[in-house]
Amino acid sequence: HIDARVLANLNGRSEAADDARTIHLLARYYFKQAEWLSTAQQSALLTQRARAKVGLGNEDASYARRMARRESIGVRRGRGSFSIGGSGAMSGSASRDGVRASDDGRNRQDAQFLYELKGDRINEAILESYRAATVLDRKWYKAWHSLALRHYHETQRYETAHACITEDVVENHVVPAVHGFFRAIQLSKSDTTLQDTLRLLTAWFNYSQYESVAQAVQDGFNSVSIRTWLQVIPQILARIHIKSESTRRLIRQLLVEVGKAHPHAILFSLYVAARSDHTERSQAAKDVLAKLHDVFPELVEETEVVSRELIRITLLFPEMWLEALRNASMCYYGQKDVVEMMKILRPLHKRARNPETLREYHFVQMFGSDLAAAEEHLNQYFSTDSAHRNEALVQQAWELYYVVFRRIEKLFPKPSTLALKDTAPTLLQCRDMELAVPGTYDPDREIVYIQSFDPILMVYSSKQHPRRMFIYGSDGVKYTFLLKGREDLRQDERVMQLFGLINSLLSRDTETARRSL
Repeated sequence: HIDARVLANLNGRSEAADDARTIHLLARYYFKQAEWLSTAQQSALLTQRARAKVGLGNEDASYARRMARRESIGVRRGRGSFSIGGSGAMSGSASRDGVRASDDGRNRQDAQFLYELKGDRINEAILESYRAATVLDRKWYKAWHSLALRHYHETQRYETAHACITEDVVENHVVPAVHGFFRAIQLSKSDTTLQDTLRLLTAWFNYSQYESVAQAVQDGFNSVSIRTWLQVIPQILARIHIKSESTRRLIRQLLVEVGKAHPHAILFSLYVAARSDHTERSQAAKDVLAKLHDVFPELVEETEVVSRELIRITLLFPEMWLEALRNASMCYYGQKDVVEMMKILRPLHKRARNPETLREYHFVQMFGSDLAAAEEHLNQYFSTDSAHRNEALVQQAWELYYVVFRRIEKLFPKPSTLALKDTAPTLLQCRDMELAVPGTYDPDREIVYIQSFDPILMVYSSKQHPRRMFIYGSDGVKYTFLLKGREDLRQDERVMQLFGLINSLLSRDTETARRSL
């Protein structure tokens, strides 16, 4: 056990002690003690599960409870409570009863030890040991990381057991975990912060409804570098419309600060979020973009132009109409939902009235009259009240849609290449931009700006027909990109993030680094 008086006086001792090495070794001692207790507890839990599978768990647990009542498990008597050797009475009993009683004594010893390791006392002892290490050595990353992680796991353990958490758990574990992760991030090297930052965000977002957690996060913002958040922009943007008003305000404030310091790292992601179908998410991203536009007007406008044109390339008019008509037909014929059907088709009708590229003009010339007639039938259908609507109007519209669908399939075979002059001519005019090549921004390196776009794109023959595009950078390098439409790439982004974390962990390990893994 850690004596409470010793823990209370640790800070004073560390300030008054002349021997820095002694303090250093004492911090390592407490840290190793916490590590040993954690390992012993984990081993005990695994042993208990294994014994339960073979039918030994109930008997031993019952015995341990009896021993707890009789001897208080030796803890309150202070006789080596976390050591098997401390159960001297059982060892003596085993020696007196002979060889046959030896196995029974050992089983009961194990049961008692398992019971001790299950309790909250050892959990508090582990936390006290980690806290002692952080008090003695306030600049030791590993101690702060381990303390925060233990609080984080204690929160998860309690929530798993009770399906919710209490204010006490928030104050005793969540808030200390947030403080600990901020301190660990502050002390860590640049390639070790991702794990701590992800866990910090999890604790923040999961318990953002508690003001103490929000306050702890706000207090910690100024203690870490703004670069800390560059590696977790996807996770932050995913919660930009979170329910908690205080958390939404903090997220927007954080994104604005990140954008002011590192605009090239965040603008493309913000523009995609601003185009979201989720109204609150879209509006939140637009608010951040508006604030950044006040600081970097030309940069934000270039981002909008490039993003809009790249999205246009990923899904051409014929492909958009084919997909929309398939989905709309399922809404109408499968679910009898005319309103949802119209929600799918209305945006495309609006775009068909305002073509922008040569291919779009060509498409409207071929199908514009049929599409306009079908839209007129639907407008007549919705112009009357729901009780007197004429279902025949919808059928007439679908007769026209069916003709358009078949003609598109016949007249527009899947191309193998696309020319920017036909699909996104604006990109051909984008030269020597102030915008960085997407995905190349690194705060430690010189920015690689977009010099130009290759005029020809290759179309792959796979199911979604992704496009391969080349962007020429200001460094003279030709960068290859894959444009994919009709897919949510956030999962791909998380996988790439995971691979980056694995690479950083492999590079930190001596053996794996030596083998260039």
